[in-house]
Amino acid sequence: MSEQRRTDQAGPPHRCALCRTPVGECGDAIEFVPRAVDLEWHDVTAGIPHSDDDDMDRLRTAVDAAGAGDAPDVAWLCARHVAAGRVAATRFDIDEGLHFVALADQGVDVTGRLPAAVRVDQWGRLLRRAMVDLAIELGNLDLERDDGAQETYYPMAGSPDTINPFTWTESWVVAGDAGTVCVYTERADWYSGPVARLEAVVMVTPGYDDARRWEIGILSDVGTMEVRPGMLRIEGEPSPYMRDMLARYGLASTAVGTPS
Repeated sequence: MSEQRRTDQAGPPHRCALCRTPVGECGDAIEFVPRAVDLEWHDVTAGIPHSDDDDMDRLRTAVDAAGAGDAPDVAWLCARHVAAGRVAATRFDIDEGLHFVALADQGVDVTGRLPAAVRVDQWGRLLRRAMVDLAIELGNLDLERDDGAQETYYPMAGSPDTINPFTWTESWVVAGDAGTVCVYTERADWYSGPVARLEAVVMVTPGYDDARRWEIGILSDVGTMEVRPGMLRIEGEPSPYMRDMLARYGLASTAVGTPS
């Protein structure tokens, strides 16, 4: 977990999210794959000036109402549950992950229940949560943030006629003197409603030098968010932090165009 997101441990002892026993020295805080609502907490607590002050005021109000404490995607687990929690956290959000650990603790055979990699939608949220850490890795001290969204007539290549050709793109940028980190997602929906296809991309430009920019993108197959080998596209030389992320979330083996 990022040091920026670790919670102050002063105060009453932390208790295990599953069995409520004191966590103790062998337990730990486990950071799961974030849900969409969890990202709002991270946006606010990062303390980065935002281009949309009204939106940030709304988010701050929501976070304040929830009260102080750990990040909503973090659970404290005792020595009995922490190892399984670390494994589950690489594939599941906090609700799914704690359920997985509880099943294993009850003796249920969970073989085959752990996906080989995170889903494309999960990866997009993981990239958003990692933006500040990636920007700090560049050497940035003072950061600014800018978000955007737009609908565009842009049929995704290879998509069937049953998919709405108007795609919804959202972008998030964190920038400082040492470079920029940009994450964007592009979503195509079925005419009937739910998401049909999703692309998630991260672009990092050290020192605003395009020659040093690296980019990672992944586009889901139609009708599924699951990841298969060869889906991850890499251009340039990803940073050590990003390489660790790819390995942790099961995506390193799904890459094509990986730098030597």
